[in-house]
Amino acid sequence: MILTSATVIIYFGESIKKVLSANLLISFMLLQGMYIGIRCYLKVLLEKRNF
Repeated sequence: MILTSATVIIYFGESIKKVLSANLLISFMLLQGMYIGIRCYLKVLLEKRNF
């Protein structure tokens, strides 16, 4: 996932920079944070349902 995110940010870096005036490193970190958050949420949800 990290490699895929980094590849997308590098490949679309210029167009992302035009839309978002934020630093691309910050965008990368936010994307990874959202990914980890979703994984943790799903892990807890699936543990509650005994999967």
